[in-house]
Amino acid sequence: MAKERWHYFVGDIHGCYEEYRRLEDKIVRHADQHNVEPFIVSVGDLVDRGPDSAKVVQHFYKGSLDGTHAAVMGNHEAFMLTTLWEFAPWDESLGELPYGMQSLRTKFDKGEGYARSLPWEDYRMFCRYIWTGQGGYEALDSFDCDPDEPSSWEIDPDLLKFMLELPFVWKSEDYLVSHATATQEQLQEFYTFEGRSDKEDDETWEERLRAYEELCNQLIWQRSIPEEAPDPNRIHLSGHTPVERVKRSLGGKVRQIDTGCIYGRRLTAWCGEGNKYFRASNISGTWGD
Repeated sequence: MAKERWHYFVGDIHGCYEEYRRLEDKIVRHADQHNVEPFIVSVGDLVDRGPDSAKVVQHFYKGSLDGTHAAVMGNHEAFMLTTLWEFAPWDESLGELPYGMQSLRTKFDKGEGYARSLPWEDYRMFCRYIWTGQGGYEALDSFDCDPDEPSSWEIDPDLLKFMLELPFVWKSEDYLVSHATATQEQLQEFYTFEGRSDKEDDETWEERLRAYEELCNQLIWQRSIPEEAPDPNRIHLSGHTPVERVKRSLGGKVRQIDTGCIYGRRLTAWCGEGNKYFRASNISGTWGD
């Protein structure tokens, strides 16, 4: 008889592999004590800043194949992938960037932010150095790439495919995960687009795709707390915004679980069915010192 499955949600890992493995050991022991199978879900930002992004991605990739782990797209995965798409040797088997992920060119063409005052080539290089300066340097180094030489940025296509296919929203019967906090309206719009039956042949396709891309951008970047529960039937978990300790809002229906491990604090996980928190203290050193 198959064991019951319990869900364990993990905050932003940011390449802190050793801390994550110590946390996973606690999760596995807890699951064994309750005779259940653990299913581990990352709220995104597996990569950047910490020393072992490659090991973290490899671990979750293997877990996804084994059916024991899942993760959602974080802003750092998105920034990494769009920068690699623009600068790195790109395996043709990976195809285009997925729906919802704005390329650097798409962002530039919107003419917002720094794109207002920079020509394309300067904007392109600016984004490259923003990513490497925000933790991409450490990530590339962990993949045995030379951070200063884009021609060396060759990463296992299987790992890149895994990252490219990370969903912006993950949900089960009782839980909902997005990297940043979401609102009811955003989730309704997201599900409507995801459930479309028409695709590029619709005359409004380009307009709706642009709106969907902006929506996905919000789901990995925004920091505001929703005024009402994003999903009345599910507990919503997110990361992205570091908090000193887990932040519960709207009667516990919204939980922010990024407790800033990469900044010298702790990596946190929460078991939904057991309503228990697990923590691992930072041992990798504080990023940005």
